[in-house]
Amino acid sequence: MKTDIPSSALRDAFQASMKSVGFGRRLGGTVYQLWDLELFYEVSDVDASANASDPGVLRGDILANIASFETGIRQLPGWVELCKGVDEQYQGFCMQGISMANYAMSSRNVSDGEIVPQELTLDAQGTDAIPVEVAMDMIRRHQIQDFLFPTGFSVHSSSSKRLRSCFRFIYPAAASEVSVSERRIAIADNLEKWRAFASKQLLPYLRKHASVGAARMYYTGRSLESLDLEEMMSEDMLLAIISVSLVLSYMVYYTQGVFLGLMGLILVVTAVPLAYVLIALLTGDPTISLAFGLSLFLVVGIGSDVVFVYSDFWKASRKRVMTDKQRMIWTYRHAGKASLATTATTAASFLANLASVLKSLRQFGFFMGMCVILVWALVSLLFLPVCAIEERIGARWRSRCRPRESRWPRCSWWPALKEVLRERLRCSCLSSMLPTFRVDYWVRSLAAYKYITVALWLALAAGAMVSGIALANTNTSLPSIYPEEHNHNKILSLSPEFRPLNSLLDLSVLPKPILASVCDEKELDPFRLAHCSLFWCEVKTQAPAVNLDRCSCARQQRNCTNQAQISALVVQRFVHKANTDFSSLDGSLGEFLGNNSEGLFFDQARTRKQHIQAVKHRPPLVLHDWYTGSLQVAALTEVSTNMRRSLGSSLSPSSCGWTDLCFCGLAPCSTPRAPWLALPTGPDLPGARRLAVLAGGFSVPLRQRAFVDVSFGLSLSSDSSILGKVEDDKTWAFDADHEAQNPWTQRNLLKFCEELPEDLRITDKICWIEDFKSFALTRTGRFPVLPTSFDKEATYFAETTVVDETNIKDYIWIRSGEVKASRMRFRIDVHRRAPVFESLRHKSRWDAYVDSYNANAPRSARDAVQTADLWVQAEAVRELISSTVITVVIAIAFSFFGTLLVTFDLLLSIFVVMATISVICFLMFFMVVVMGWVIGPIEIIALIAFIGYAMTYSLHIVHRYGSFRPLSIQSTDRKTLRMERVSFSVRSIGMAALGSANTTVGCSLPMVLCTLTIFNKLGGVILVVTVLSILMALVPLPSLLLCAGPMTPGWWLPALKDWWQKQQTRMAKPEQAEPEPELPESGTMDLEQAERADEEDPKKLKPVRA
Repeated sequence: MKTDIPSSALRDAFQASMKSVGFGRRLGGTVYQLWDLELFYEVSDVDASANASDPGVLRGDILANIASFETGIRQLPGWVELCKGVDEQYQGFCMQGISMANYAMSSRNVSDGEIVPQELTLDAQGTDAIPVEVAMDMIRRHQIQDFLFPTGFSVHSSSSKRLRSCFRFIYPAAASEVSVSERRIAIADNLEKWRAFASKQLLPYLRKHASVGAARMYYTGRSLESLDLEEMMSEDMLLAIISVSLVLSYMVYYTQGVFLGLMGLILVVTAVPLAYVLIALLTGDPTISLAFGLSLFLVVGIGSDVVFVYSDFWKASRKRVMTDKQRMIWTYRHAGKASLATTATTAASFLANLASVLKSLRQFGFFMGMCVILVWALVSLLFLPVCAIEERIGARWRSRCRPRESRWPRCSWWPALKEVLRERLRCSCLSSMLPTFRVDYWVRSLAAYKYITVALWLALAAGAMVSGIALANTNTSLPSIYPEEHNHNKILSLSPEFRPLNSLLDLSVLPKPILASVCDEKELDPFRLAHCSLFWCEVKTQAPAVNLDRCSCARQQRNCTNQAQISALVVQRFVHKANTDFSSLDGSLGEFLGNNSEGLFFDQARTRKQHIQAVKHRPPLVLHDWYTGSLQVAALTEVSTNMRRSLGSSLSPSSCGWTDLCFCGLAPCSTPRAPWLALPTGPDLPGARRLAVLAGGFSVPLRQRAFVDVSFGLSLSSDSSILGKVEDDKTWAFDADHEAQNPWTQRNLLKFCEELPEDLRITDKICWIEDFKSFALTRTGRFPVLPTSFDKEATYFAETTVVDETNIKDYIWIRSGEVKASRMRFRIDVHRRAPVFESLRHKSRWDAYVDSYNANAPRSARDAVQTADLWVQAEAVRELISSTVITVVIAIAFSFFGTLLVTFDLLLSIFVVMATISVICFLMFFMVVVMGWVIGPIEIIALIAFIGYAMTYSLHIVHRYGSFRPLSIQSTDRKTLRMERVSFSVRSIGMAALGSANTTVGCSLPMVLCTLTIFNKLGGVILVVTVLSILMALVPLPSLLLCAGPMTPGWWLPALKDWWQKQQTRMAKPEQAEPEPELPESGTMDLEQAERADEEDPKKLKPVRA
């Protein structure tokens, strides 16, 4: 989630610079398009931990199912067609891909009458799985373990819960010499082919096989996520149509006209695209997020409120004898003021989100504020003319509607019922079919229990606030728009455990060979041995008993090409179990060779260990028992020893060397035959290997540790725009003062990596300068490297060096053969999701170390900048809490002052703020306690952005409460006056507020049923906010007004006007005073009398003080 904190801006700038790390040049003369497909397989923790030795996803039946599933993908007609268009040198990436199933379920090429294969075809077409240990050894030798297994996985392990398969189409788009327009056309055409294949063939196949045996399969690839999203949105379009239909139906009912309802909805919806265009012009950023789709539903509710207010006052103007022009002026004066009050305060509350550190929340708040303003402007300008036009055109049609008394027929009821329905539907006054809202009865009921209602309301609001704050947890990660178990969410959690495919596979990497050669255990030909992928032999069932203490050996003598040679090479090939330790082999081997020397002896000037020339670990040997069908895997280790010949000795002929084949703890494949001779005894079996326990006391698992990146030579910007998008190339640049060629820069970079404090808790690191030091000492014998040759040596070093399976070129920026910048990466013993305070404590330690380095380093090397995702997450949570509090305070302040400007009464403004805060408290209780949500960006939008929406109905009620103007209340007590004011406010604006709430509920109900989680969750939030807001405006707020409502709201404003008028009168010529109107005997006015008096001369209405 994008924020304005410095850590986030620096991290974004660093990640933008990583897009151009390396040499910054294009390979080859052809423009290629890359279409990837990554398949992830996972078994549940229960399946993998049911047995300590359970191989998990590497189980034979699961690998067989994976092989069958991936074979089905490769046989799709569209897949075959696209793969034919790939360059021949890259076709292996799409025809076979990089998959564990290719090795585990490889086909065996066996001659007739034999059971030992001559070679294996790595095509996943085999009927029987080969041992996992053999497949893992071939994967290790092909160096593709990073493609298949999570980071930190050991190829010597035979158990894993997760596995990945990779496929890539490297499609030639166009030659680099063609024009840019032609290249774009070719790229677009090829991409359209891929999208058509993915939507029609690939995605249906993947969704059908979500479970592959006991494993779950998840997928990601080019355009797959967007196609998934498009399909889900198309499914939700039906719900959107239903939502619009409900709103339109209610608008038609409320405005009593199809034309009015349709035009009102069009005016409201038009504000959304218009606001988008204006914001795009203001910010220069044309991008739009899915969160903006939420604005449509909110704008419909807020805009409907404005439409209903204008509609109600336009209807009320019919009772007055005025022209259309006078009716419009009267409607604008009353409806315009009422709607402008709520619009201004609502827009201000949305705009208060500009104080948030979350950029998405700022964008949403600004967008909603513009939408609210534009809705009011469009409806105010165009809706009243539409009403006048509709009234004139529809007058003739409505004149046909007459109230008729329907009688129930005594004989044939069906024709009579059709007639009744026909007559009813002809009338546009549909409101006569529904019961009227009994305002007086409702207000009297509230007055009877007003104190209980207010006390219960305040107690529940306080309890909701306390429980919501106590149980709230925060999360600043990007909210997912997909359901919890959706494929995309699982990919987000699985893919970080694997190395990115783009960092492993580029145009310089070619597919691995599809054939794996199989050798006999007695193979001695050096050329064949160099190309052996594994050894295979048949084990006789009636094998003799095995001596577990000693090895059983057979020997084959080497041919003497030169009888005068002094040294003889002795090779001993041991077949043993995988956990055998050969670190102390020299003792038993020396004793064995001494007893079976055949005229050879050791050089007395050298130790036995020095005689061992090499220890080679050959590919494993498969022991195939045809009788039982079992395959046993044994390790094969070769030990080469130099011995001296006894030339000229008459005691025994001197051997020219030999090769021993020893089976240690295992039955031999076959009985020795010439030229192999069985030896009477063999060496002692080495002891079992002991697993070393690493010291250090690391408390965090390897895969859960956080990373810290330190850059040198990069100028990273910590600035960010309030609304617009900042281009990546403007967030970073190369530091002009950085000189990697300077010897002092090299010394300081090395010093930075060698003098790391222990409190930084570094577990491992990738410091290219340390490896470059060894590289330079080997090539030139000097470090630091001279400035004249540094760039040349560093470039060659970056191109050819791989450290811990990591390409050094990913850590150095080289432009035109010159080193411009570099970075170091450190893994620390801190959890990547550590608590906020712990993360900030470690960040302060790193800041102190980097600041100390920059203070002591020379100018050419004092530009170190450290960034980490952990720091961004921790500071974002801290700033999110503080900015949320500030934003809430600003939004509530806007609500307060907006209400004060409308009502000119301090007490009414406080009442509106109380109602708004209580709605937010209840909403927080709903999200945190009822639903158990973590407070993230969506929840922050609900708590802050909806403050403006939550106060709309309450503001309408208090505004109409203060607008009631009795002539005189000297004979009326406070209780009666408050009752009249509340009845007037609910009667005059209650139905419009209720209608607006109904339209918003009609919009939000279909949203709750949407597939996309963001709409589903926000739909529920809108529904709850709407229900709470309308209930607050019609129940607790009227009760509070009945208890403590002001008798003369804003009394000081008319008094101030009277004083000013008196001052103006004294300065002018006095005029004859007009007689005051006579008051009714009751001393009060009804609604029509008050409005008539207001029309004649509002100055005559004298405020009455309490």
